[in-house]
Amino acid sequence: MEDKQVGPNPSGLCMCGCGRKTKTVTKSDRRHGHVLGRPFRFIHGDSRSPVKGPNKFKLCRGTAVIFLERRDQAVLECLISRKDFDRVRRHHWYLNRNGKGTFYAAAWIDSAQVQLHKYLCPGWAQVNHENGNGLDNRCENLRGVRRAH
Repeated sequence: MEDKQVGPNPSGLCMCGCGRKTKTVTKSDRRHGHVLGRPFRFIHGDSRSPVKGPNKFKLCRGTAVIFLERRDQAVLECLISRKDFDRVRRHHWYLNRNGKGTFYAAAWIDSAQVQLHKYLCPGWAQVNHENGNGLDNRCENLRGVRRAH
């Protein structure tokens, strides 16, 4: 982890280059290089790593395929509807696994971890994948329950 060798952040701006202001450290942590009273180096979820660039993808008729790389370098395909592609391609998506072993696509958006199916259906209280594949996020495969007003 190259970040551990970097000194404090005197400017208070996220060092990934996004230009957003970071919060102030409330508890020192040597392991992560956090110094009490000084700004964090990064906003949670941001990184200057080139790995965090845009995902590779392939467009096919009404479907877009986003390639998600696992830690062991294996690549899994995530399906989305073509109409959702422009919204989704702005973020770096990665694989997230739930306790039952099902893979989902997730990203850090505005300092919060967001699963792709919830990003595509924000008004739904719960989103289910009809075919049971957590990486199939096409409109026809997602069904949900709307939030009560």
